[in-house]
Amino acid sequence: MQNVEKGIELLEFCTKSFSSCNEKVVYHAAMVMFNYMLCFESDNKKALQESLQKAMKQIDEVLGDMNMVDQDALKALMLCECRILYKNSGMCSWVEDHFRLFFTETHNEVKKRTQIPAVKEVANDVLQMVDTEGKK
Repeated sequence: MQNVEKGIELLEFCTKSFSSCNEKVVYHAAMVMFNYMLCFESDNKKALQESLQKAMKQIDEVLGDMNMVDQDALKALMLCECRILYKNSGMCSWVEDHFRLFFTETHNEVKKRTQIPAVKEVANDVLQMVDTEGKK
């Protein structure tokens, strides 16, 4: 249980760091969260659900910021979302049931405002991880 508590603290620190005005801080926070989720030792992420929801909301806010143009930070944030959603039915359901409109709109806007193919590809990958059309 102590490891989960430390993980929640790390997730919350990264989530707070996403609001930094320095795009490199955002990039590195996304990479830390990505790596934590990559190495999380349990398939059951229920204990992290609330922290991950907060993280997804903050990532959505940062991705929606028109001033966020750093391609590395954009890709890292969306790859972080991929890792949060991967094998995590709780988060996929939450996005589909409670966050679909924000999620879909933000990622489509990112695809429109960037000319970088790799950023568009990552946005497409993230969108494919959840039911964005409500077809359940």
